[in-house]
Amino acid sequence: MSPDGVAVEQETEASAGVVATRFATGADALLAKYQGFTVTTDEDWARAGEEQKQLREQVKAAEEQRDSWVRPLNAQVKRINDLFRRPKEVLEQVVNILSRARLAYEAKKQAEADRIRREQEEAARREQARLDKLAAERAARAEAKGDAEKAEEIRQTVPQVPLPIPSLAPILPKVAGIAKQQHWFAEVTDLPALITAVAAGEVPMEAVLANDAWLKKTASALKTAMKYPGVRVWDEWREKGTGR
Repeated sequence: MSPDGVAVEQETEASAGVVATRFATGADALLAKYQGFTVTTDEDWARAGEEQKQLREQVKAAEEQRDSWVRPLNAQVKRINDLFRRPKEVLEQVVNILSRARLAYEAKKQAEADRIRREQEEAARREQARLDKLAAERAARAEAKGDAEKAEEIRQTVPQVPLPIPSLAPILPKVAGIAKQQHWFAEVTDLPALITAVAAGEVPMEAVLANDAWLKKTASALKTAMKYPGVRVWDEWREKGTGR
């Protein structure tokens, strides 16, 4: 921002501070005056209504004053955000393209390593089966000659073919500032089943938090006819300004 822009912004903030302080001082005085206020007579009731009407006008005036300073700033922020939105989105798109390509390459290398390991495991199993068969045949011949001790020795000394170690993550060049992180997600595929599990205590209640906005809207529509298990419905009278 240019120096002139900074000066204008500082002047605007200072002016807003003066007006806001005036509103705050008056508001604090009224709060001290009416803290713990109760209505005991018809005159109190009427006076409170008149005071409330004036206070609503003050709230409206304060909001209009605040908006007159904030609206231009918000418009400026929006314009600046709009200027940067497109390049930011494009850059993020390129980042995602590169990231997907890297992850796909790594997954391909991992799949190849897993394939090689499976082939090695299968070869090891075949070789072990061959050695076991040879040992069984030798042991059978020894037993046929009446040498049970030799047969048992053959069975106990069959060479064991070691299995290959599990596949490790592919070894790739290190890139400073880039790391892979595993993320887990969940989505509801059967809401009745989830609700049943919550009711049975198998799933925490947080999995199906109440839709308070929907309940409030439904209560306004159905009123006393809204009779849902586990839901309390009530009404409150509140005053509002009519603008007259």
